[in-house]
Amino acid sequence: MLLTKFELNLSTKEILELRWQDLNLLTGQLMPRQQKGGFQKAYNLDEDLLWILKRWRKYQARATYYKALEHVFTDYEGQAVSAFYIYTLQFLWYLNTFIPFNLVPDAPRKSGF
Repeated sequence: MLLTKFELNLSTKEILELRWQDLNLLTGQLMPRQQKGGFQKAYNLDEDLLWILKRWRKYQARATYYKALEHVFTDYEGQAVSAFYIYTLQFLWYLNTFIPFNLVPDAPRKSGF
């Protein structure tokens, strides 16, 4: 999830709203839902990220007993992850890589971390 977020420079909101129908695993293109201004940007995925997303799709199907899932990033029950979950993952990743948290562009300023 974090690799997709940082490699494509997506906001937390875009990651939360990302659905499998927005992602074409055959052509390697990501077309998120239309934004406020009416503009829609297509992203080309590199081979590594595409491989990871394909593996995630297979794992997600097995972990949720082959339910048809709408969101790309879900918990073990198939529910979309929350923004707090993403912020927590970001914080732990930055903590382990020794990057100052105030340099995180998408982190909430009153998050309590």
